[in-house]
Amino acid sequence: MAVADVIVTKPGGLTTAEALAKKLPMVLIDPLPEQEELNAEFLERNGAAIQASDENTAVELVMDLLRNDNLRQRMVESIGKIRKPDAAREAAQHIIWGIGNGE
Repeated sequence: MAVADVIVTKPGGLTTAEALAKKLPMVLIDPLPEQEELNAEFLERNGAAIQASDENTAVELVMDLLRNDNLRQRMVESIGKIRKPDAAREAAQHIIWGIGNGE
């Protein structure tokens, strides 16, 4: 992902988390029901991803993103607004120190 400009993927949790950490625009395809559908909706609503209805549409969307630096940059900026690069550290601090539970 470090050298990619765009990723085509299913919207699973680990892949999308890594793509967000790398500020990598996503073209999403074939989400599984429930969690992946919710991930796809969230990412698209927040400008971090575009959903493709099939493989041909995915190819067209990737080509659009590679040709359109402004669109890709807007997606990178949107990703910057929703990514949480320190989420694991913050969660650990909450667990270790009991932050947020009144202690």
